[in-house]
Amino acid sequence: MIFSKNIHKTIESVVDKPHSVKHLQIWHQNLESWIGKLSPLVNLHLLDIRYTETIELPEEISKLTNLKKLVILNEPIKVFPEWICNMNSLQELTFRGTDIEEIPMSIGKLTNLKFLELGNNKLEALPIEIGKLSKLKEFRIPDNPISYIPKEIIVLPRLKFIGTAGTNINKKC
Repeated sequence: MIFSKNIHKTIESVVDKPHSVKHLQIWHQNLESWIGKLSPLVNLHLLDIRYTETIELPEEISKLTNLKKLVILNEPIKVFPEWICNMNSLQELTFRGTDIEEIPMSIGKLTNLKFLELGNNKLEALPIEIGKLSKLKEFRIPDNPISYIPKEIIVLPRLKFIGTAGTNINKKC
C-alpha cells in the first residue's frame, strides 16, 4: 500500500486490517500522523518512508519485529537511530539522502543484513563493526565524503559488491 498526498487511501484502511498489511510505503506525508498506528502492523515486511520531511524517526518502528526491509529516503534526519540496530529481522536497510554524519558502532548487531545502502549522506567514516555483518552481500555508500573503507568490511566473506561512486575512496583499496 502506498500512502501519499496524491493517493486517496486513508490511514484507517490500514488500521482496520493491520494483520493483512505486509508492505507500507509512506511518501510525501506527515509521518507524525502514523504514530500509534505502526506497531499493530505485526506482519509488515517492508516499510518505505520518503519525502515526509521527518527529522526523527518514531521509535515505534522498532516494534515491527517481522520487518525485513526498511527504506528511508530523502529525509532531513541528522542522527541514525540507535534502536534500529536492535531490529534483528532486518535483511535490507537503506538510509539514502539524509543528513546523517555517523553510523553507530551497534550496527554490527544487525547480523541478518544482506543489503546495506548509506548513499548520499554526510558520512566521513564507517564503523569497523560493519565488518560483523557476515551475511552482507551488497554494500552501497555512494556520494559520501568517505575516503576509506575499513579492511574488516572489505574482507566480509559473502560481500559481492561495494558501491563507492561519488566518494573519495582510493580505488586501490
